[in-house]
Amino acid sequence: ESPLASATAYRVTLTNRSGVMLDSLHLGLLVQHEIGSAGASYVATDTTRQMAIGYKPDNDDEPPYGYRIPPAFGLVVADSPAGADEAPVGMSAMRYFLNTTSGPMLDPSTPEGAFHTLAGRWADGTPMRQGGNGYGAQAGAVTTYAFAGDPVTGAFWSERNNDGSGSTSGPGQRRLIPSSGPVTLAPDASASWTLAVLFAQGDDY
Repeated sequence: ESPLASATAYRVTLTNRSGVMLDSLHLGLLVQHEIGSAGASYVATDTTRQMAIGYKPDNDDEPPYGYRIPPAFGLVVADSPAGADEAPVGMSAMRYFLNTTSGPMLDPSTPEGAFHTLAGRWADGTPMRQGGNGYGAQAGAVTTYAFAGDPVTGAFWSERNNDGSGSTSGPGQRRLIPSSGPVTLAPDASASWTLAVLFAQGDDY
């Protein structure tokens, strides 16, 4: 069965009532994907499909709350406002958060941290880099997409191969936030954002 058979779509429209021009607007949705058994979850980005992904880190989603067959969750940016070139900006960033008590990898707690997050940076303004957990002195290139590799084949950077040598990320809950921007929104103008939510499961990811 196609994953689209169980998909749902959501359209959000934002109207600027501030009376001033917004010239660096980013739209995003914070998601804590509780799928299957409680505890650890991994995240990924499929840039070709404009999709943020949540999945289980092993091949057996344990009962009593698990599915046994590993589940996966996808959040697709199906439509987005236009940017400076008048083309839809699409999913311009996909950040994730660790369920920790402090630090820049936690959910942002300030307006500045929220803006950095929506722009694909860490809450303290540090750029995200390919490799490891994406924070700090990683050797990879700067990116706005967390774990944009293939967790099935292990190609590129994923939580199942975060260093190119097969190292996996540590356990723990994740949250993710796909975002689109920047866009300009004049006073009383509106911008719409359409998201599709998909669920799938199979013998692998």
